[in-house]
Amino acid sequence: MDNRWIGLAFIAFLGFSAFSNAVSWPTNWMFLANDTDDVSCGNMDVLTAYGQIDSEYLYLRLNTQTAPNANPSGNSCDAIYKWFIDLNGDGYVQGQAIHNAEYVLAVRENAPPSSIPEIYLIPTTPQCPSGSLNWASYRITNSTIANWSITGNYLDMAIKLTSINNTGAKTLWWVIDKSPNNICQQPSSQSGQVDWPDQGGGQGPFIQIPGITFTKDVTPTFSMPNGNVTFTLFVNNTGTTPLNLTVNDTLPPGLSYVNGSANYTPLLWINNSILWYFQNISNGSFVAITFNAAVDSGAQAT
Repeated sequence: MDNRWIGLAFIAFLGFSAFSNAVSWPTNWMFLANDTDDVSCGNMDVLTAYGQIDSEYLYLRLNTQTAPNANPSGNSCDAIYKWFIDLNGDGYVQGQAIHNAEYVLAVRENAPPSSIPEIYLIPTTPQCPSGSLNWASYRITNSTIANWSITGNYLDMAIKLTSINNTGAKTLWWVIDKSPNNICQQPSSQSGQVDWPDQGGGQGPFIQIPGITFTKDVTPTFSMPNGNVTFTLFVNNTGTTPLNLTVNDTLPPGLSYVNGSANYTPLLWINNSILWYFQNISNGSFVAITFNAAVDSGAQAT
């Protein structure tokens, strides 16, 4: 548990969700980039790329002009769909090759011995495999580790974060081509049978980043003894992952918490220390706590 003090309050980052037995695909995707209609094989022609991340998986989506080849027939448009995953942000493209990506997550069409697409995770450091690749050694058959889905013109892939050093991706590239070898190459156009991002650069990032902001306000700013003041604690989840939050506020001498005045009932209240606990505050959401404090009769005007 990571406890963090901010002013007179602290925030505790607690556990994420428990392990799930199957991939639950996102209902909302983060837009990465559009790509032009520039490949004659519609199933290889990416129009839009998306991503998403939660506490267990990195999700990647490609929207192609026509449906990806879920049941390949051996025609010239059968494809290999590849995402290059750069964990630390030092990846780059040079000489039609992608350098310093740590992994390639791929769905391969017409992969022997099955004609059904299968998913692969290929480590590409310290050196990207060159020449002929033994794809079978990288196949993932456990669908809770990696999985794929085709719905209409969308190809989705998911990889468990523990399989990629328990992080997301600082930079991503996608490449669709036909070559099963020299996988880190971005081949030059071959009769409309290859596609990669128009801008050439990486996309992202998609990394779990716990983050919070905290503010504390009081009104009025001046009060006489026996008067009341109202405090507002504003806690905002600015990260990219849901959080369980513990908020503890300690009133200064001369002030006393007014029992029952808080809009959220405290979990614990001892003397001038008040504690609240909130579960599963989604990223981008906030909690605003208000409560009253009485100015003691013997206190100086403040």
